[in-house]
Amino acid sequence: MKKPNYIINKSIKQRLCFYFIPLSVIPLLLLQLITASVSNNTISNMITKTTTAEVKTILTEMERSFSNMKEICDSVNNNASFQQRMRTQYTTIEEQFSEDLNGNLELNSIVSGRKDISGIYVLGLNNICCKSNTASFQKTVYREDYWFDAVLDSGSDIWYGIHDESFVVKSSGTRYISLCSPYIDKSTGKINGVIVVELAENTLLDTITQYEPTDVRFTLLDNKCQILYSSDEFTLPSKLLTTLSYSTSGDNSATSIYPSAELIKRELFVYQKSATTNWSLIGNVPKNYLNSINIKIFVISAVILLVVAAIAIFLSLFLSRKFTDPIIHMKNAMKSVEDGDFSVQITAESQDELASLAHSFNHMVTHIQDLMNSIYEQQVRLRKSEFKALQAQINPHFLYNSLDSIVWLLKMNRNADSIHMLQNLAMLFRIALSKGSELIPIASEIQHITSYLEIQTIRYSRKFDYDIDFPENLKSYSTLKLLLQPLVENSIYHGLSKTKPHVHIHVEIMEDIDDIFFIVQDNGIGMTAEELSRLRTNIYSNTEIHSSGYGLHNINERIQTYFGDNYGLSIESEFNYGTTVKLKLPKQIHNADTGSMYSHSSQPIHSQTP
Repeated sequence: MKKPNYIINKSIKQRLCFYFIPLSVIPLLLLQLITASVSNNTISNMITKTTTAEVKTILTEMERSFSNMKEICDSVNNNASFQQRMRTQYTTIEEQFSEDLNGNLELNSIVSGRKDISGIYVLGLNNICCKSNTASFQKTVYREDYWFDAVLDSGSDIWYGIHDESFVVKSSGTRYISLCSPYIDKSTGKINGVIVVELAENTLLDTITQYEPTDVRFTLLDNKCQILYSSDEFTLPSKLLTTLSYSTSGDNSATSIYPSAELIKRELFVYQKSATTNWSLIGNVPKNYLNSINIKIFVISAVILLVVAAIAIFLSLFLSRKFTDPIIHMKNAMKSVEDGDFSVQITAESQDELASLAHSFNHMVTHIQDLMNSIYEQQVRLRKSEFKALQAQINPHFLYNSLDSIVWLLKMNRNADSIHMLQNLAMLFRIALSKGSELIPIASEIQHITSYLEIQTIRYSRKFDYDIDFPENLKSYSTLKLLLQPLVENSIYHGLSKTKPHVHIHVEIMEDIDDIFFIVQDNGIGMTAEELSRLRTNIYSNTEIHSSGYGLHNINERIQTYFGDNYGLSIESEFNYGTTVKLKLPKQIHNADTGSMYSHSSQPIHSQTP
């Protein structure tokens, strides 16, 4: 997709501002939205945790009162004197009254110091009626009351929620919570009566009301989901009532007595069931309270976003200018280089990436200048080397001597030898010219040196012999032309002597993984160590020489100019034993059509010739 022209045609400073401002403001907006969402969730979680803690604390306090009531029932049920008192059948009113009084004293001692307990009552089937307080009994027999019959029928504890008067004694204006427990004879297991422990409503509700100054509304439900207490008049959601009904009707397992939280119609409800009474305490946070918190968070977030966005826009403008000034300076410097001024340099005032780029630019300009000078000098040397090689090939003396030899062969009627010599001479010069190409296949170089040796063999009347050894697969590889002729020529001219009237010249071409080696070896007179050292000095000299060894120096310089310093010529010699010259070239396949060279792995290698 193409960018709009009005953006492309703007300066880099303007484009940076165009990019930076959205890139800074949009993430800030997203971050703020995420932050607001996370804050809402965090605050909701905090409110949930706080409400859950309050519900748990209130219910813990209530459970303590419920447990106290249960412990009193168990204490009375396990009391030996009460066990005897409840199973005895009294024959006289005086005897029963006396036991009632004794029981009152014992119950009073049990409840002594427990301000949360309003009264303990023990009502026996043998008409025993004991109480812990001084209030008057409502009646003398309670067998027909519904709560009494319910305990006898169930044989288990029954909790009764808040009711207007005491079940047992006369009271006015006081509401109670009652625990009715069967009194069981320990010896027979039969129920001999009912124990009633009553708790004043205010004692229980004071635990809840101390948390009501907060924004949480509390509701207490009995095991039938009937409201026992509510701090505010509101309707509980049917979904919550269904959940609580299912919970209270199930077993009283541990999983049902831990706090649970639900968000219903954007209102938070936290509820927990009492393990003792199976009642449920509900803490409710109304939605208007939650909404007010969310609005505050939104307003604060919006203000922060506007301030940060303004700062981001200012920083974008400032930083874009700081960033583009060095780039503009660098652009001007590049324009100067483009116009041919390689003396320009960029001054870096910092140590950042742009400074590193400036240093690289300075280094590049200097390096380009050095390369231009080096390439110029290299091409001059290369042209000189090529000219010298061609000049050595078209040596007037060699041409004169060859033609003179052909004339004498014709005079001697050795027509076949003269024709053979002329053919070799023609082949020699044809390959030497090679359409102006400096690179030829090894097959052509072999043909060239063979033609040269054939001509010299006739000229020197068989004073030397030769052999050429090479693998057939190397014929298609590339080499510089006219490399072997100067080496063979040296073996002929410098190898023959009075002590060595006949010389054998061995030409060999070999290979390894990446390179090709040309070896010319003779068994001529050779050289002394001093002569060899002097010759090597001339060969590897960096300056142009005109003394002994200039031909070998020229070959070595041509090879290294084309292929680098890892390639070139090496020489070994021993006096009276002969001389060995080795050339090392890269292994490259010759392309006759384009003149390109390819390594043996088929990767193109281009000649350094321009």
